[in-house]
Amino acid sequence: MAPGRIRNGNRMARKRQRAARTERQSFDLQAAFRQAGEAFNAGQLPRAESLLKKVLRQQPESLVVLNNLGFIQHLQGRTTEAIGCYQRVLDIDPRHAGARFNMAKAFIALDRSSEAQEQLRLLLQHEPTNAEALNELGNLRHAAGYVNEARELYCDVLAREPNHPHALLNLGELSRAQGDFEKAAQTLRRYLDVETGDEQAWLSYGEALLGSGVADEASAAFGRAAELASDEVAFWVRLGEAWLHTRNWRGALHAYQRARRLAPQDPTVSLGLARACLEAGELEAAECSVADASLDSHEPLQRAELLNLLGVVRLARQDVQGAEQAFIETLQAQPNSALARSNFGLALAAQGRRDEAQAAFRQAIELDADFGEAYRNLSHSQHCESLDSELPRSIAAALQRDTSEMSRMHLHFAMGKQSDDCGAHDQAFTHYVRANAIHFRRFPFDLAAFRRHVDRIRWTFGCDYFANRTAPVNTSRLPVFVVGMPRSGTTLIEQVIGSHRQGAGRSELRKIEQLVFRLESDGGVYPESVPELPYTQLQVMARDYLTELQQASGNDCARIVDKMPFNFLHLGLIATLFPNAGIVHCRRDPLDTCLSNYFQYFSAGADYSYDLATLGRYYRAYERLMSHWQETLPRAPLKINYEAFVEDAESQTRILLDYLDLPWDPACLAFHESPRNVLTLSAWQVRRPLYKTAMQRSRHYQAFLAPLCAALEESG
Repeated sequence: MAPGRIRNGNRMARKRQRAARTERQSFDLQAAFRQAGEAFNAGQLPRAESLLKKVLRQQPESLVVLNNLGFIQHLQGRTTEAIGCYQRVLDIDPRHAGARFNMAKAFIALDRSSEAQEQLRLLLQHEPTNAEALNELGNLRHAAGYVNEARELYCDVLAREPNHPHALLNLGELSRAQGDFEKAAQTLRRYLDVETGDEQAWLSYGEALLGSGVADEASAAFGRAAELASDEVAFWVRLGEAWLHTRNWRGALHAYQRARRLAPQDPTVSLGLARACLEAGELEAAECSVADASLDSHEPLQRAELLNLLGVVRLARQDVQGAEQAFIETLQAQPNSALARSNFGLALAAQGRRDEAQAAFRQAIELDADFGEAYRNLSHSQHCESLDSELPRSIAAALQRDTSEMSRMHLHFAMGKQSDDCGAHDQAFTHYVRANAIHFRRFPFDLAAFRRHVDRIRWTFGCDYFANRTAPVNTSRLPVFVVGMPRSGTTLIEQVIGSHRQGAGRSELRKIEQLVFRLESDGGVYPESVPELPYTQLQVMARDYLTELQQASGNDCARIVDKMPFNFLHLGLIATLFPNAGIVHCRRDPLDTCLSNYFQYFSAGADYSYDLATLGRYYRAYERLMSHWQETLPRAPLKINYEAFVEDAESQTRILLDYLDLPWDPACLAFHESPRNVLTLSAWQVRRPLYKTAMQRSRHYQAFLAPLCAALEESG
């Protein structure tokens, strides 16, 4: 018996040994799997892969190991090997959701979209509520152009998981791309409540808000995006474009300058920087940036775009001949550019070459029958005799087509002008209302902020301010600042002075605005910081302005006009820099002035003018500020009344010349014969002798002006 018991004991011992080996082996596999996970988390992908392969040799059908091994191979760029691992999982368990989803992602990486969609649909057959699969399938359908199907898939995810971040982001971006800005803003806001640090999403959210007409909130979103931003060139370019849309020139400059530091030879960056400089009034920098971009660009269409922008910058710098040449070169590079053809027309119009300008505008329309800006330019270059003539019919036809919102705005302005010419006042006003509504919705004007700004100006430049100033900063008598509301006769007065043998005109210089912009960019607060500026800094500002003023004006001028109307906001700074300068304040009947503003499209700077009530209240604030200057400036501005000038041009011209210490010159009365370039909205009017048809123009529209009249009667 004993031997038998011994043999049995041996069998039991061997069994225990085998169990112990199996237990140790299992323990080692668990340890290796855990170590693989630790290596993966530490970013040590080759080590994690090696450990998983050791485990797999012991457990060749482990679904977890195979799926994880495929995932690691995919991350290392060995996507085909990864697909092999996922397929082994699915051969064992066709309903394995993780491997099926990873297989789809691998096919996406290989740009095999149809196979990826097949995998996702197989997954959803077994798990129809799988949010990740629904979201990923939505992305693929969106990329394939099935936008409505993608939207339904994202909504399906959110019906099950309302805060699913990827579905919220994707639905928000899809809605923004489709122009459903309110839906986009709402959805992206929900996403940002979950993922607060996504700078790209903040940028998209701001663009959606901007599209919804919520400019203030959009600016705040763009600011948040900038705070979070990393060094990604494409992000800063897109942010710069967004700031341009909100007319935050300082923000746009910062964004493009940041992009320029990251990509100094990228022509797209230089192009954006040039646009930002142009809008900020930094015209010399804008031209330099365009020149830099031209050197770096070798793509024909981009080069044409650069040449066109160069022409626009030169027009802003009043280099009309240079602008004309730039547009000619643009059209040589891109003959079918309707925009360049229309801009070429503007350069011709500035020189008074009416027939050539009209031909250019018509050619632009032939190239693009829906190009509203060309219709508007052509409309303003000619007088319409009948609404049954060619141009009104063409405009009406374009309005029947599905054109862009901005094009429709220009078309309505053009049709308003044609109708007004023909005395169809009801029809004209209907078109002007529609045109203005489009612009005001896109760029609402913050009237309360403007009123506060006017109050700050009045407080800063009070009587005590000028009484306490002793030595003049600059004694030059060269500058003449013609100010007032736009459309009040400022171009007429400039043309009169510019026709004098000792006079010249520089049109609407942005130099004072540029000086203010630089002051604020350097950390100053305008206007409050002006009284604290060092005398030497003020002298530099005055010299910079005079250098700009005297460009292309010759050395024999006694007076040079800067007729930027909005300089009425800066007369305190102007009187500080140039106490001997002439200041001419143009006034016109308030209703006629405001109506003329409402009937015009301004490229920039007059967002107040696209709503009648806002326009009237702006006018009252302007009047209040001009009354302040009349009382406080050491040398009161000369008031010139437009109606009085039209009735008796000679006596008013004598008063004007006496104020400017200029001798009588009969050429001033023949201002319409002057060959000088005119770059303002009144370019065609000042090339005609004085006419009275613009006086009391508002009487034709009295029935529509109740909001304007009520606003004008309010206290400032």
